[in-house]
Amino acid sequence: MVGPGGFGTFEEAFEVLTGMQLGYHQKPIVFLDLDGFWSLMQQFLDHAVGTGVLQAQTRTLFRTASNAAMALDILQAIDPQSA
Repeated sequence: MVGPGGFGTFEEAFEVLTGMQLGYHQKPIVFLDLDGFWSLMQQFLDHAVGTGVLQAQTRTLFRTASNAAMALDILQAIDPQSA
């Protein structure tokens, strides 16, 4: 679970996403979107898909939840074989 943060948080979280994208691991990650903190990042990633820089399949790896309970539910529901 990734909470709001700065460059270090971004770097560590996107390193996990990159590892998933490249098939190095299947560790799911959820961004805790408190007060819409990650909404602009979601818009940017949608823009990246729209311009062809990011594949739509890869975009699905960036999951958000509005509270910790929802984030835990998402993490528990993810099948590691399909993540």
